[in-house]
Amino acid sequence: MSKSYQKKKKQKSQPPSEDLKPIQIDETILSGQLLNKQHGHLNTDMMAAVTHLLQKFEDLGLPRSDELLCEADGVNIKEFEGRIQKILGRKKIECTQQNLEKYAQFLQASLQSPCYLVGREDFPWEEECLLGEGSAREYEKLKKEYPSHTDIFKLLKISQTLSEIDGVLVEVERTSDHKKFTLPLADLAASLPDSPNYPVIEDYCIWFINYD
Repeated sequence: MSKSYQKKKKQKSQPPSEDLKPIQIDETILSGQLLNKQHGHLNTDMMAAVTHLLQKFEDLGLPRSDELLCEADGVNIKEFEGRIQKILGRKKIECTQQNLEKYAQFLQASLQSPCYLVGREDFPWEEECLLGEGSAREYEKLKKEYPSHTDIFKLLKISQTLSEIDGVLVEVERTSDHKKFTLPLADLAASLPDSPNYPVIEDYCIWFINYD
């Protein structure tokens, strides 16, 4: 899912007052819905939820506990951030334009060919058909024209154009009919979990979605 769906600009809260109410923690953060263990890699939805919770602590001037992000679904956050710092060549790893350009260069050099991709979840246009009033016949018709999460794509190249909202864009070819699309890499995952491209793309998606 693109950044415009995954995350919004965070608004800084006013300093805490004496009548500050306790923070309400959404129980879904700890539910099985966010603990989708995909081949030992951190579920990006879980990462987004935990990051959102930590932002609340920071906005209220409360101390940020490293323990909350020490271990999450088998991923050590310090090690993860260390990898990103090495990729970007700097300690500050926020998703800035400069860091995005650096990450795009890393992806260009690191992704191995052939690289086959699938959608992480329904594409935005599919949500209206699958969850709205669209018919099954109309959905199947539109799938011929638009990319679907059920498709398999072959990576052609990293686009030189970077999107402020969607990040790194990739040019792909649908294997079933060779139709070409330009899609946000953050909407995609490597089709084979044992592919060397899988952890490379997972790290990028976690970083792009959560480190604004």
